[in-house]
Amino acid sequence: MLVLERGKNVTHPDYPTDTHHPWQFDHRGKLTQEDRERCHIQVRHYSIGEDNKHFYVNDLENPYTELKRYDWIRGDVVGGRSLLWAG
Repeated sequence: MLVLERGKNVTHPDYPTDTHHPWQFDHRGKLTQEDRERCHIQVRHYSIGEDNKHFYVNDLENPYTELKRYDWIRGDVVGGRSLLWAG
């Protein structure tokens, strides 16, 4: 097995939206159409939202070829996806 990590090492208080309430986001936590186009693969997963989109890879800048559908959900943080889902 091989694990590669990339991105910023996230430590508290590097969660810029951690204490925000849903009504404090411009789109109430939902992604804009521009966000959906930028992260067109990442949006296949339930975990990406307005509150944590900054932790995900930009699919346009980091493409990969899908011969068959493959949902490669990639965070741009060191520490794993638990930072995305529970941070």
